[in-house]
Amino acid sequence: MRKVGVCWFKNSKKAGQAWISVDGSSAREIAGIEDLDSDVLWVTNVKYPDHKEMNMGASGNIHDEQYFRTSLSAIADELSLNDSPEEFVVAASKMLNRVALLGKRELNASIDDMAYRYVNLLIPNITDNFIRDRFTGSNSELVEDAMKGSTQQNQAMLGVKRPYGSKKTTFVFPRTAYSKWITSLGYPKSNDWKEVKQSSGKSSALGSIDGKSIKGGNHVLAKLEEMAKTHAAVFRVKVRAVAGFNASFQTFGAGSNHTRFWATIPEILYMSQYSHLEIFEGFKVGIGPLPLTINHEFGSRSYSKGIFLENVWTGLATNFNKGEHFSGVGAYLRAYDRIACGIAAEKMAASNYVVGSYGTGRVIIYLRPGEIKTAAKKAISAGLLPSFKSTGAAVV
Repeated sequence: MRKVGVCWFKNSKKAGQAWISVDGSSAREIAGIEDLDSDVLWVTNVKYPDHKEMNMGASGNIHDEQYFRTSLSAIADELSLNDSPEEFVVAASKMLNRVALLGKRELNASIDDMAYRYVNLLIPNITDNFIRDRFTGSNSELVEDAMKGSTQQNQAMLGVKRPYGSKKTTFVFPRTAYSKWITSLGYPKSNDWKEVKQSSGKSSALGSIDGKSIKGGNHVLAKLEEMAKTHAAVFRVKVRAVAGFNASFQTFGAGSNHTRFWATIPEILYMSQYSHLEIFEGFKVGIGPLPLTINHEFGSRSYSKGIFLENVWTGLATNFNKGEHFSGVGAYLRAYDRIACGIAAEKMAASNYVVGSYGTGRVIIYLRPGEIKTAAKKAISAGLLPSFKSTGAAVV
C-alpha cells in the first residue's frame, strides 16, 4: 500500500513552494506541485474550493486538507505547529500514515483505491445494508423526509457578533473515547418505521417558558422517556421559544443546510430543558446496538487512532444516493453528537465565552488572546481538549 505524504504550501491558493514529508521522513522544500511523487497519497493544506479551482483532483493522489476529515490546519492548531510547517509535515505525515495502516488492518480499507475522502473507503466495511437501503412500508417517502429533517451536522451561532479582536479556537473531545461512547448508544434496528399519532390528534407541548415547565409537559416528557427505552423515534416539532441564555448558540436548526421540522427523541428531550416545544406526528422503530465491531482499546491514547475512529463514526452518519438518503442511524448519531457538544458549549457559555459553533466532537469558541489559557482550563473541566499552546504545554 502506498504511503501518506503531507504537503504544506507556503501559499495554499497558488500551490507553489512547499514543505513536504512522507511517513515522517525529514522535511524538504519543493518548488511546486510538479515535484510531488505520483506513488504517494498527498494531503495538502489547500481548501476544497481552491483544490477544485486548480483542478488538483485530476491527478488522483493529491487531496485537499480534509481528506482525513479533520483538516490539516485544525491538526496543526491542535499540535500548536501552525508556525512551524517544516516540523508539522513530519509529525502529520507520520500520524496520517498510521491512520491509513489502521484502516487497512481493522477494515481492509486501502488508500491505493481512489476516493474523494478517506471515509468513502471505510463506508463499505462499516455499514450494514439496512443503513444504506431505502425505507420500507407505506410511509417510506414521509419517513425519508423525516430523517432528512432530523439530521444536522453542525450547530451555528445566531444573532450575536464575533467579539472584536477574537479568533476562533477549537476544543475537541478525546476522539477515541468519544467514538467508543457514541457508538455504544442505542440506534434504529431496521428501516420499517411505524407511524406514531398524538392521542389528541393534534400536538403535545413540553419544555419550559421563563424557567417554568409547560402545563402537562412532564406527562409528555415521561411518555417520551418510556418510548426511548425500547424504540428509536422521530417527531415533527415546532420550537415556540428558546431561553435567552441558549438562543445565541442553541436555536433549533441554526447551522443546518436544510430546513428542519423534525427531531429525534434524544434531541427533543435535550431541547425541552431550554425550549418550549410542540410535537406532532412521528415514526418509531425498535432500538438496539450498532452492528459494528471496532477495537477501541488498542492505542486508546493514540492521536492517529482517534482520527481513524472519527472517520469511522462519521462514516456511519453518511448520507447516500448523492446526499438524498438520510438514514435513521445517521440522524441519531448526529443528534447524540450535537447533544454532547451542546452540553459542553453551555458550560463554556456559562463563563461568558462566545460560542461560535459545535458538532462532530468539537466546540468552537471566539477568544481574545488574553482569554485563551483560562478558557482552556474551563474546556478541560467540560471534558474537552485544548491545543498544546493554550495550556502552555510543550509539544514533544
